Amino acid sequence: MTRAFDPNDLVAIPRLDANGALELGASLIAMARVEAHLPSYVMHALDELVGEHRNLEHILEERLGPPPPDGYRARRADVLEDSHWAAFHDWLLAWTRLPLSYPESFAARRIFEAIFPEGLAFTQLPYKLEWQEAEDRLKRIARDGFDREVDKLGGTTFLRALGAAHEAYSEALGLGQVQPAPPRYEVPKRKSLEATVAALRRYVLAVLGHVDATEPETADLAARLLKPLQEWNARPIPTGNTVMPPRA
Repeated sequence: MTRAFDPNDLVAIPRLDANGALELGASLIAMARVEAHLPSYVMHALDELVGEHRNLEHILEERLGPPPPDGYRARRADVLEDSHWAAFHDWLLAWTRLPLSYPESFAARRIFEAIFPEGLAFTQLPYKLEWQEAEDRLKRIARDGFDREVDKLGGTTFLRALGAAHEAYSEALGLGQVQPAPPRYEVPKRKSLEATVAALRRYVLAVLGHVDATEPETADLAARLLKPLQEWNARPIPTGNTVMPPRA
């Protein structure tokens, strides 16, 4: 029986949501653009990736409305939002470093893994996409009762400051009254995400196909081009272990 080879079978890509695909894609595209010369078939795969990446970004931004009118105010609010998320992240991370025999450490790890599965990567997304990620995290904190756990750990001030910063961010971006995205966006978003991930696979396959064992410089080029993917795959699990219940 003849077997058909498919990039899905040959190239493993991390499981990505739409924002993760945007972040990884942007990093790979930026790395490729600093190279003076790329083989034609790598360039072709890169162009395809750029197109799918741009389409996904447009779909996600369209569902959040037009861009903010005041770029300076948006930048200031973005910096404030980022710093508050970083403060909350670092405070929780400090608690997770205690042994799991401490109930406080166990509680902090549950919250940390739920809210920061990819660390602070979401704070580097375009403004409105970052806003949506932050909004989803704040809603989950309230919905899952994490705010009560944070209060027990003495972190209510962090949540209050984060809420105020997010409110200012919402106002700066004109998103204070944003409603959930209408269903008509979900199918295009899913299809665009699938197309972007497929383009990522084909690009990685093209880069690896350029490697010639007799020409070390080709391996060096591939290592540079795929460094963002390597770093993404190498991201440590924040807590270092699967969460286990604390010992009595």
